[in-house]
Amino acid sequence: MRTTITLQEDLLKVARARTRATSVTAAVNEALADWARRLRVDKIKAMAGKVRFDGDLGELRGLELKKAERQSARRPR
Repeated sequence: MRTTITLQEDLLKVARARTRATSVTAAVNEALADWARRLRVDKIKAMAGKVRFDGDLGELRGLELKKAERQSARRPR
């Protein structure tokens, strides 16, 4: 999508330096993606203590380990 926006030059310099973006577009896209990710993380954090979990966490972790082991066994060396 193309659009025209006015950006604060000092903020853009910081964004380009920290992201090592080679273009203004890349810097803005990366900043927006990071902002969206932070919003999702904040939403998840806000649910702390509000979600009931009746499962067996140890069992789930064991399943994750078995899955990871199967995947690593399939990878060519």
